[in-house]
Amino acid sequence: MVQVFRDHATHERAQMLQQQQLDYSIGVTSHMANLTFDKHVEFCEAYMEQTTQGFVKLMSQGPTPDAAGIALGLKLLRVKHVTWISPDVYRKLDSFEQALFIIGMSSPVKGEIPSNPKDAIAFKEAQNLYDIITGKKKDLGGDEEEIVITKIIEHLQGILGIRELFALRKKAILDAVSRLKES
Repeated sequence: MVQVFRDHATHERAQMLQQQQLDYSIGVTSHMANLTFDKHVEFCEAYMEQTTQGFVKLMSQGPTPDAAGIALGLKLLRVKHVTWISPDVYRKLDSFEQALFIIGMSSPVKGEIPSNPKDAIAFKEAQNLYDIITGKKKDLGGDEEEIVITKIIEHLQGILGIRELFALRKKAILDAVSRLKES
């Protein structure tokens, strides 16, 4: 009787492992999974390239009307790839782009001084957003932290599982070295 119970448990475990292997194969190695990952990589590379170029421009010029163009370029790129990015990614990047757009729309043209109090307040908001995005402002609220350039980079790396891939690679190397030492 005990042997029958053990055999049944072994059979159940084998079926569970087989189902897990099938789930893994469908989820990770299927054509659609590979295509989706490739599209994520394509999007993240293009987005980071445009973000980096825009960031360099902002760092050299400060808050500038050009920030609106940077934001629109990023938004266009995101909309182009909307099929391949999750709603969470879409929302997070939208907040970043919106902040860039506000900087651009609220910043005076180089050398121009805001002429009325309303323009001065708008420029002060642009300067504040600029300080948040570039990381110059340190005391951040919850929503503000979402638009810091380093957080955007981390978020894009998170989409691709970069940290996890590096951890797996490091473990594989350490395991291989350990096996070599044992030989």
